[in-house]
Amino acid sequence: MYRFIDPGRILETTRRLERRIKERFPEANLTQVAGELNGLAEQAQERCLALRKPNVGFRIIGILLTLLGLAGLTLLLSKVQWSREGWLVENFFEEFDAATGTLLILGAAVFSAVTLENRVKRRRALRAVHELRAMAHIIDLHQLTKDPERILDVAEDFDGPPDHPWTAFELGRYFDYCSEMLSLLSKIAVLYVQDFTDPVVLSAVDEVENLTTGLSRKIWQKITLIDRYDGGGPPRPAV
Repeated sequence: MYRFIDPGRILETTRRLERRIKERFPEANLTQVAGELNGLAEQAQERCLALRKPNVGFRIIGILLTLLGLAGLTLLLSKVQWSREGWLVENFFEEFDAATGTLLILGAAVFSAVTLENRVKRRRALRAVHELRAMAHIIDLHQLTKDPERILDVAEDFDGPPDHPWTAFELGRYFDYCSEMLSLLSKIAVLYVQDFTDPVVLSAVDEVENLTTGLSRKIWQKITLIDRYDGGGPPRPAV
């Protein structure tokens, strides 16, 4: 029961997170980013279902090309005529070289036909994972300009006004939301390899997980600064 990730539960979580961000920061661009995250979760449901279903068209093409290759091999073997001259060293290696080249071409064609469906699905999955990687960087860009020292007006070497009139509690919630979205991105990425265990896609998903973990670590460093400079505002609930 708890051995697989339910795409519906992830979509439910992203929708709940979008509502929370909209209630707390209705005019912030982070609300639109949360909406895009919700859209990626919806697309992941449809895309993972397509990856899980067998593509009948590609399989028929693969079977036909395989049969065509076998028919060509059978025709080639039927045309072979053995004679005493054919077993001579100079004639044998010449004919063996020609037959080997033909077999390699037929084998490559059969292999390409058999793996056609998997290669098409791999390309689609990698495109989806690339979108998640880009979204992770977009989330990081939104928190990158939020300097706790400037916003909380505790920087000694900065004379300008704070970037945002936020309290320590509000700034902490903003960073919490960014961290939650990064975590959800990594869970969406895992959906693409839950039923499609392609090694190339699995490696790309691992890279997304490492990326989101590293970005979340930077966010929590800022949260630590907020807790240090907080001067007695409302306690920030743990996430």
